Amino acid sequence: MNIYVVNPNTSTIVTDKISASIKKIARKDVNFVVENIPHGPESLESFYDESLATPYLIECVKKANELNFDAVINAAFCDPGI
Repeated sequence: MNIYVVNPNTSTIVTDKISASIKKIARKDVNFVVENIPHGPESLESFYDESLATPYLIECVKKANELNFDAVINAAFCDPGI
């Protein structure tokens, strides 16, 4: 299984922490890519930040679909763009 994990903010520190957490729990037969959105807020602190992140998150989901990932995880507690 190939999973694309999107951190819907621009913080590479948070993205690295997400990746490290997944490495600890992922089964050996699961491949994953963890990326943050290329533009937008550094953190999601408000509905405004979520609205800024959403277009870039959607582009990441489109990219994952084009690359034939089996699943996409939106790695944010507030689920922007859902």
